[in-house]
Amino acid sequence: DNLTSEGISYRNTFAINPEDRILSLPPVYHSYCLGAGCMASLVSGASLYLSRRFVYRNALRVTCEKDITIMLLVPIMARSLANMYLTEQTRPRSLRVALVGAGPISKDVNSRFVDKFGINLLSNYGSTETGGVISRLTPEPIDSIGRPMDGVELKVKDEHLKSCGFNHEGELWIRCGGMFSGYLNAESELDEGGFYATGDIVVQDPEGYIFIKGRKKNIINIGGKKVNPSKVEAVLSQYAGVKECAVVSYKKINQEEGVRAILVGDGLNERDLRTYCKSLLNQYETPSVFEFWKSLPRNELGKIVRDLLNKKVD
Repeated sequence: DNLTSEGISYRNTFAINPEDRILSLPPVYHSYCLGAGCMASLVSGASLYLSRRFVYRNALRVTCEKDITIMLLVPIMARSLANMYLTEQTRPRSLRVALVGAGPISKDVNSRFVDKFGINLLSNYGSTETGGVISRLTPEPIDSIGRPMDGVELKVKDEHLKSCGFNHEGELWIRCGGMFSGYLNAESELDEGGFYATGDIVVQDPEGYIFIKGRKKNIINIGGKKVNPSKVEAVLSQYAGVKECAVVSYKKINQEEGVRAILVGDGLNERDLRTYCKSLLNQYETPSVFEFWKSLPRNELGKIVRDLLNKKVD
């Protein structure tokens, strides 16, 4: 029943019908594609095409040959397709939806994708516990994950569990038909109204668009002041030479938390980065430790594996 409810939500939100042809590039054992691909096709009568493994040339070939109308992607796949060489003759004409889940989309990737395929990348948000719950159906705002899908209710609560107003940061709580009832042999994770705490810190604007600001569990406590790693990462990403970065906490010898930045890039040095950060961040937000790595650990879907970043630093 939960999976069927999620499929109906996708069907209604994206107006999926029997004439649609869905290409799921990630595997359907990923909860995003299980709902948006497998269940959406079953409840709507749309055709579903699956890929054994992602090869961008094969994805383009199938899209053209089968007149695919809906393509399901994750960010690393969207980047690969946006970077490929495409002639006017090989551009697919049938696509009406290119939906990216499991991560954010940059303006640069979206712009290059539009140049290649003629449509904007749309955004999808959800979790294994909730299924797909939020989607952006419009080109802008590109940094938003969108608005609640059909049949989804949400709340944004502050640290005191009071509802936040618009444009105020708080934790995202969700209630929908596709949601789980709880974890096995554990106390209920739902509030008295049946809402589930996602652990994501968000802001909702007056138009209803949701903007992710970070993960609650990743917030760093510096002497009682809260540091959002996403904010620090956004600042570091704009520094010339930085290709990718991650900001995590570490334990000092006195067991207090500190801010640690891990960067991949060219021509980087700690002194210049520290000066740059101090001009744009509060003192307590500026990393105490800078590390330079060749690459960041990622899983097969392109997500940074943060557990592999959390080693002790003296």
